[in-house]
Amino acid sequence: MKKYINKLLVLTASLLVLWACEEEYIAPTSEPNHVYITTSFGTVESRLQINGEMDFIDLSRGVVSRKWTFPEGVVELTGEENNVTSEKDLVKASFLKAGVYEVKVEQTFAGNVFIGDDPQSVNKYDTTIVVTVLDSIKANFESRRAADNSVLVNADGALNEVIAGRDIIFETKSTGEPSDLNWVFTSASGKEINISGASVTHKFSSMEAFDITLIASSNLGADTISYKNFMNVIPSTDPVDLVGITAKENVIGLVYSRDMFNPATNNPESISLTVTNSGVDYPVNVTGFTLDPLANNIVLLSLDADIYNSDLITLNYDDTKGNLRTLDGVNASSITDGQVVFEKDNLLATTSFDLGFENSTNANWPYLWWGGVWENYNFEVSSALPYEGKSSGYVVMEAGGGMIMGHRDDSGTDITFPLEGGKTYEVGCWIYMESLGDKTSIPDLRFYWSPNTDWGIGGAFFDADFPEGQWVYTSTQVKAAASDNYSFMIRGHNEFNSQECKFYMDNITVAELDLR
Repeated sequence: MKKYINKLLVLTASLLVLWACEEEYIAPTSEPNHVYITTSFGTVESRLQINGEMDFIDLSRGVVSRKWTFPEGVVELTGEENNVTSEKDLVKASFLKAGVYEVKVEQTFAGNVFIGDDPQSVNKYDTTIVVTVLDSIKANFESRRAADNSVLVNADGALNEVIAGRDIIFETKSTGEPSDLNWVFTSASGKEINISGASVTHKFSSMEAFDITLIASSNLGADTISYKNFMNVIPSTDPVDLVGITAKENVIGLVYSRDMFNPATNNPESISLTVTNSGVDYPVNVTGFTLDPLANNIVLLSLDADIYNSDLITLNYDDTKGNLRTLDGVNASSITDGQVVFEKDNLLATTSFDLGFENSTNANWPYLWWGGVWENYNFEVSSALPYEGKSSGYVVMEAGGGMIMGHRDDSGTDITFPLEGGKTYEVGCWIYMESLGDKTSIPDLRFYWSPNTDWGIGGAFFDADFPEGQWVYTSTQVKAAASDNYSFMIRGHNEFNSQECKFYMDNITVAELDLR
């Protein structure tokens, strides 16, 4: 009889103390012959790196004899004459080669043996433990220009030429299965760009040389690789892209794909703003322009009146009236109804809520059992299309279906965030609509919170003009009825749509609003 174990039984601290003191171990049954094989990894998957040590422990009751067998030429056994077999109840093994290996133990008992509470008709039992040995972590990467897939040279002083504003792809080639990959790009002027992910794509806006560092790590080890003067960002004749429009306090920023020339001479009348709050229009005009001193690809707009992060603001720029241009001489294009996104303090960032789907699995976003149409959906944490980072949440609501899911930790407990009663908050996220469906009945997405649920709140209402094929930020305002720890119920509705509704969502936000 054989049993294969990938996740091993837990060895509690109390059992270790009892065993170490050579007192009799009480098996979880009164029967005299009982199998209990475990390791120093307990319930954690048995994965370690080369030269890592692992204990194999027999706490069984009624054992007459045992024989451990290890793969030949792979391990070094402490205190044994050979490195293949042992008859001890505790065996310490150091693994010397990478690979997946089986460690077997054959036991003979004084009588018929029990497995858990199940009696067997034999007095012998074999157990196999699967051990994965990883290479030591060694950081390495490959990078290439997205436009033509040409590969950059990994060397100090390589000064690989890349064109400002064009995508450069960086992919880890690290060994040892690191779980965290962190990239650091440092410019000659001292600016630092930090990005995480196994594969990242970035546009460099500043025309100067950059060093590169990749830090690869896991709970088993870490390694770093660096190159000085790795690449040199050169001027471009490409059209300059508007990456986004941001606002913080009383300043609006136009974020471009590469560095901009001194915008102080731009005509303020080339830009108009539409500012509304609770259905009321507020006149706000642009009075001047400067470059962000920390990021020269951002043009900062001075205003003649205050703006609030509860405002809805759109921006228009007329390139026939203005002269915004890049440092390499390319004029910026007109902007029509550009959405201004406030930089707000996301309250979820100070909690364990996985707002960007970076550190959770599908199981952490469970169905909440409303029944009816609400179970007719599929959800997965996906690396296919993140707005930021390496992951996003991908939702497929079935035709005539819907969705209701929460966010829970590995023990099944709702992950919460604190709110203050009487304050108004923005609840929002970034949406990439892959398909709205037939558009005869428009689906929607709502973020309800519990307790003190306000079932009347809005959300991401996907009207017929909701853009497909691009990331869009959408939000709603909710007032907290009482101070409490809240959890989300994320509800999607597609009941009257004859086709699937498919979208990605990322960077969920809960932020306190300044009200007019």
